Amino acid sequence: MELVLYPAEVLGRRAALVPDPVSVEVYARAMVRLMREREGIGLAAPQVGLSMRFFVLGVDRDREQVFVNPRIVRTSRRMVRSEESCLSLPDVTVEVPRAAVIDVQAWDERGEPFEIRARGLAARAIQHELDHLNGVLCIDRVDMKRRERISRRLEVLSRNGSATRSAP
Repeated sequence: MELVLYPAEVLGRRAALVPDPVSVEVYARAMVRLMREREGIGLAAPQVGLSMRFFVLGVDRDREQVFVNPRIVRTSRRMVRSEESCLSLPDVTVEVPRAAVIDVQAWDERGEPFEIRARGLAARAIQHELDHLNGVLCIDRVDMKRRERISRRLEVLSRNGSATRSAP
């Protein structure tokens, strides 16, 4: 399994619903391994070239969770700005406003529905990964002034095309 880098087309497309949550189990295990190898805390299916609506989350180092067909059902009014990076945008960090608290409904890789309330880093990571499922990158959430600051790095990534980066 390889990591897909900006500006790969799959990163800018809305991912398709997963008809059977159990069907992602093998992919999810491989994605967790890749996420851990890259020292990430989340990885969405489009980031490995799969146009499917699921992601893995590993905010807690000893526990991973799979979110299939997730949707945010409630958000707090309070927004928090914080820096984010992305495995598909190497060496790019941007400050993004996100809801401080969210309620999310999804299915796990065993086909069981669940709902969680997430705060802090978990809420931020879920929103970031859900953006990937909607074809939105963290750089799409910054104003033009901030985007100009990272434009050189984005140009380098664009010149390299939709490169992939294999796990070491």
